[in-house]
Amino acid sequence: MHFVAQGDLVLKSLFVLLAIMLFVSAYLTLLKAVSLIFRFVQARRFLIGLAEAGSWRQLEALVGRLAGDGVWPRLAQRVMAGLKPPPGAGRPSGGPAGDVLAQRLIAREIAAQTLDLRRGLEVLVAIAWAAPVVGGAAVGWAGLGPTPLDPALGGATALLFLGLAVAGATLLACLGLRVAGRLYLAQFTLFQQLLAPILRQGRSDSVRGVRSPSGFHQAEILSINII
Repeated sequence: MHFVAQGDLVLKSLFVLLAIMLFVSAYLTLLKAVSLIFRFVQARRFLIGLAEAGSWRQLEALVGRLAGDGVWPRLAQRVMAGLKPPPGAGRPSGGPAGDVLAQRLIAREIAAQTLDLRRGLEVLVAIAWAAPVVGGAAVGWAGLGPTPLDPALGGATALLFLGLAVAGATLLACLGLRVAGRLYLAQFTLFQQLLAPILRQGRSDSVRGVRSPSGFHQAEILSINII
């Protein structure tokens, strides 16, 4: 700060620009991280309940109990609504038709979730590219001073290191968010695996044990939801 304070208006403006980049990067990273944490909590809660559900009736109860808790109950409800027959037509259609419908709806939801997860990452990438450029511009501007030992050069060098630090931290944050996003999207594959046996059996009053039709225990669900 002392070196920057000795600089002219251009260096001070570049410092303010880097400070804004740092604030925006930290804000977006925190916002996306909190959003992902909530998504993982909702996914784990629903998938554990789905692993325990052994019949269509239990699935309906789970959806009713967790209604409004993220995308998972809504997605399961859309799948069940698509398989529900007309009044008086008997049990819902299952088998291949249920699998195809579930795959189509899950693919749509994955596409929507992917777009939502990528929102804001472009800004982080832009900051990671622009921050070193701003620091380099400060050094270039200070290099135009009357002597190589001009005090502004020290401030410009500090701005360069600040720009590199902002870029490095932003890139790491962007990479972490991308990895966490991929882990979250992988939960939809598990969702489909747990849902498929229930859809195949259709509406039935039979209740199976705590072990899910797909063969997953609660501990296995918890181990998959590592975040």
